[in-house]
Amino acid sequence: MPLPTLYVKGMFEFEDNTKISNEDKKLLEMRPIDAVCEIYRRKLKNKGKNNRVNFLVSFTGSGKSTVLPPELYLQLDLKNSAIIMSEPRINLVDNAANDILNYHKDWSFGEQIAIHTGNKIIKSTRKSYIEFCTTQVIQNFLQKVLDSSTPEKYLTKYKLIIIDEAHILEIQNLTVLASVKRFLNMFGNNENCPLFVFTSATIDTKYYIKYFDLKQDNYLVSIVRGVPNFPATLCVSINDTVI
Repeated sequence: MPLPTLYVKGMFEFEDNTKISNEDKKLLEMRPIDAVCEIYRRKLKNKGKNNRVNFLVSFTGSGKSTVLPPELYLQLDLKNSAIIMSEPRINLVDNAANDILNYHKDWSFGEQIAIHTGNKIIKSTRKSYIEFCTTQVIQNFLQKVLDSSTPEKYLTKYKLIIIDEAHILEIQNLTVLASVKRFLNMFGNNENCPLFVFTSATIDTKYYIKYFDLKQDNYLVSIVRGVPNFPATLCVSINDTVI
């Protein structure tokens, strides 16, 4: 089985490689996962909603579900906050969590890994951990913060909120997108606002960038090429008339 391309040097690129600084060219020489972690590290040091969003166009075979969360957990200073990653189906939640435990034999449920779905909750005893969940769980959290009279006490719970398969435009994903937009408008300038990462092999980022009213820059979209000859996936786009 080929190595996930997030671990393979030369597979990372910016959306427009013609407009990058000499400093950013160094990112192209890294393993993609290290480049992505460095971009997120830079974003988290700065305020503003443009620094609280990234689109990871990560193709089939790249390891966006099995490589991205644990490497972010290991490489970033989470400061007692967690990483949460949603999947559109319960079976995908279980699969992602179990796959990571297959790679990290010394990790376990209830420690580094937590699960939250409609029929299963496994909490972590740690302050920093990776939580896999269904989309509705993220929606519930966002709504709780938006409705709170004391949102600050919730903002530090998650350092990164990752929405996998973000191209799927079912009602739950559309509701989350609307909540993320409100969240960014309210808390995007707060230093404790989490970083939202939208991952997909087929996401058409220009519509999302327009919807969230973001300014195009090279740190907004990260691209990791996939393993050749994997079957293509139907691309579904969002547009500003949907939400």
